[in-house]
Amino acid sequence: MDFINLFPNIDLFIIVLFFIILFLHLIFIKKSKLFIDFISVYTSFLFVVILPLLDHRIRDFVFSNIYIRVILFGLFFVLIHILLNHSNIKEFSARVSPSDFSTSFAYRFSITALFFTIALLFLPDEIKNNFGQIINILFTNFIALLIWFCLPLLFIFAYRFKTRRGWIE
Repeated sequence: MDFINLFPNIDLFIIVLFFIILFLHLIFIKKSKLFIDFISVYTSFLFVVILPLLDHRIRDFVFSNIYIRVILFGLFFVLIHILLNHSNIKEFSARVSPSDFSTSFAYRFSITALFFTIALLFLPDEIKNNFGQIINILFTNFIALLIWFCLPLLFIFAYRFKTRRGWIE
């Protein structure tokens, strides 16, 4: 039995997958590690999206296979997350704490949505054409990418991610 066939369409599968990952993020990622998560997503975005625009050799390698961008993005995210968890930044990020659950949830929602948007934009057009209107509006267009890219930046300052000594130093 195929797991995806349990859902009536691919949109519902993606939305359920999004909320499962968001739920796992709420359970397993401590509030003190949210800043590391923030840096990991943006750095992997830089490596997989911005860096290929600067050098044609990197662009040729990244675009040689349709799935290599998704794999590289996930690999960079995991590697940077692991490296930052074992660096001095974990002492700093332990002092950064959102004020309450709703703040933490909004921030986690925006980071997870940014991660999903980047991963779904890298998929080939044959797969993206099967998505419905909801997924196209929420995740697979460049306006959604811009919104999900800017929203965590707004949340990190608007929702008082403060340390004991004031704003993020």
